[in-house]
Amino acid sequence: MLDMKQNAVRRGMRLTLESFQRLKGLDLLLFFIGMMAKVYLFDAIIAVPNMAMNGFDTVVAIGTLALVCFWTVWLPVRGRIIALIASSMLLSFIMYADLIYYRYFQDLISVPVLMQASQVDSLGESIWTLLEARDFWLLADWLLLVPFAYYTLRHGRADLRNPSGDYHRSGRKRWPFAAIQIVLGFAIFFMGASLSIGNINIAKKTWAQGLFVNNWWSLSLYNVTGVVGFHGYDVYRYAKERLNTEQVSAEAAAGIQQWASDRGNSRKLLEGDPAFGAYKGSNVLLVQVEALQNFMIGKSIGGEEITPNLNKLMKESAYFSQFYHQTSQGRTSDADFLANCSLQPLVSGSVFIQYAGHTFNCMPQTLSDNGYAATVFHAYDGGFWNRNTMYPRMGYDTFYSKKHFALNEPIGWSLGDASFFSQSVDVITEQKQPFYSFLITLSSHHPFTMPQEHQVLKLGDLEGTLMGDYLQSVHYVDAALGSLVEKLKAEGLWKKYDFRALWRP
Repeated sequence: MLDMKQNAVRRGMRLTLESFQRLKGLDLLLFFIGMMAKVYLFDAIIAVPNMAMNGFDTVVAIGTLALVCFWTVWLPVRGRIIALIASSMLLSFIMYADLIYYRYFQDLISVPVLMQASQVDSLGESIWTLLEARDFWLLADWLLLVPFAYYTLRHGRADLRNPSGDYHRSGRKRWPFAAIQIVLGFAIFFMGASLSIGNINIAKKTWAQGLFVNNWWSLSLYNVTGVVGFHGYDVYRYAKERLNTEQVSAEAAAGIQQWASDRGNSRKLLEGDPAFGAYKGSNVLLVQVEALQNFMIGKSIGGEEITPNLNKLMKESAYFSQFYHQTSQGRTSDADFLANCSLQPLVSGSVFIQYAGHTFNCMPQTLSDNGYAATVFHAYDGGFWNRNTMYPRMGYDTFYSKKHFALNEPIGWSLGDASFFSQSVDVITEQKQPFYSFLITLSSHHPFTMPQEHQVLKLGDLEGTLMGDYLQSVHYVDAALGSLVEKLKAEGLWKKYDFRALWRP
């Protein structure tokens, strides 16, 4: 019975191969139909507001697919089938990866992001929560394509050897067929270029003017190019940036140096301010809280403050409410880079990944040069965001990563913030003073799932929702910050300053 089924499957595949040989272009047509269906499915799933596919998008999508596959016309039947299957599977996988990335970052994957692909393994539960059953329709045809590709590779050469097949064309009969293939391939290429690049160039001069110059958001480019076209443009853009050897002109360099000099002189004038040097020799502790949003501060739910400890801390310290993050695709690493190095992040990719070999003038190094112990604490893998490489470049003396902590309070990605703060302060109290210590939290990271014993807020209708989970995680982190303050006071590391006395009226 099993042999009969296997023979039937093989006979069906052989007939399919022969059909592709007889009906010229059938395989190419199926490729277009299948990929266009996936392009529409992808667009429907991400459902970007005001960016639903229209006639323009359809034409551009057909054009970009033509540019992807035009060259397969020049291959023999067996080679063309394998090439089309490989192209289809590759594009399907890219769309699937884009979906997951979009749900987390509201953006599409770019080439610099792919250089950070090792981080995907570390997302764990966070990625799992982003999957939806309908996503797998993008890969459903793999159930047919993979076995058919295997069969074509193994048996296709023998199945396609028949008197009317390509393999038995004489040299005299082969050249007209080859000429037709060459002309057809170029025709598909120029048609594709006209439908995609031609229409995109028109858009660039009209309703999408300036969009490709600023490159401010991948989704805005996607609205013009489509998902396949976006990745083609992204590869082109990345290659152009890497191959660009243009040097800054002497005039531009002089202008930059003059600007830096003027800024230095302006800063020099601030040394006469009463606040300048007021805390010289004091310890510095900076905490970067994951996903903490300003709209949480001062708010209550169910009669209970969401951030009681931060609210209390605000009343006895300086609070800057008009503060906005300027992170890009580097996310947490960008925030780190901004806060410690006072430099803007990259438009795409992460400085921590792409430029970790550079030398930076950052706060840890400056303080270290002035007698401070500079340490950084993060209870996660040291290779994540390339921290093991980057932190020495920033001037830290020691990086305490996951391997330095006892994982006695597992929450979310790693160690709960309460234990993280406690163990970090144990190390801080033993290091020389003055010190600069930078602590990076994790507990309020997506997907914001907290153990039941830490879900203490009464959320009402928000119970069990993503927003409700976020509130519970922020409330937990706020409590951990309160414990951190109390422990610093107990260790004699906390001093109360009257900031108001330093401000001139």
